[in-house]
Amino acid sequence: MAAVEGSPLAERARAAGVRVHAVGRALAPLAIRGLLGGARFDLVHCHDAHGLTAAWLAGAGRRVPLVASRRVAYPLARNALARRRYQAAARIIAVSEFVKRSVVASGVPAAKVEVVYDGVELPVLAPGRERGAASGPRLLGCVGYLLPEKGQELLIRALPLLLDRRPDCRLLLAGAGPCRAALERLARQLGVAGAVRFAGFVDDIDGVYRSWTCSCSRRSPNPWAARCSPRWPTGCLQSLPPAGPCRK
Repeated sequence: MAAVEGSPLAERARAAGVRVHAVGRALAPLAIRGLLGGARFDLVHCHDAHGLTAAWLAGAGRRVPLVASRRVAYPLARNALARRRYQAAARIIAVSEFVKRSVVASGVPAAKVEVVYDGVELPVLAPGRERGAASGPRLLGCVGYLLPEKGQELLIRALPLLLDRRPDCRLLLAGAGPCRAALERLARQLGVAGAVRFAGFVDDIDGVYRSWTCSCSRRSPNPWAARCSPRWPTGCLQSLPPAGPCRK
């Protein structure tokens, strides 16, 4: 595996016994070209768009089949560079039918796109949690990059209404992103800053899920809804116990 040195992916892969070739972002194409020239590989799989760019610039598709994963439903960029990257891929793996449709709508032939759902390892919930019998404050949670389309703003705006009915409700937002300062400012303006915790990037994501009473997601055709969480399928998110006014 080629991964950025110091990244969570590189560290977790090493811990699992995977051989990791550490690369720098700027020199990744040169590193990949060197790897391809020094050993025999059957294919190159690109985990995301950044990896695809590096592999494409390294000329990987001219040596072995290039496979690219697509996990978000944003339309492909219209510039020539973005299109040529995906045209060079022998196959594109979409994590859902919704993502596949967005790729095909961007001009990629449907025969070139396959849907392979992410594997999901379900954490063991605390005793009684799955029956909604947890004691203590009701903890609502959302995992995701802090962006407008992820819907964290909607949760914060809804929190005053929730607190009117359930004063023990608390909101945990796990994830980093450019909207954090604006979301923190909104929480202060609405007078709910004390009920919102911004956890930032979280390593122990299973522990976060186990601590929740209810998982909240934005139900709309947006890039996040297309994939939900790489650890929880949509059905699992919808089946978590409701917390008072969070009930459908």
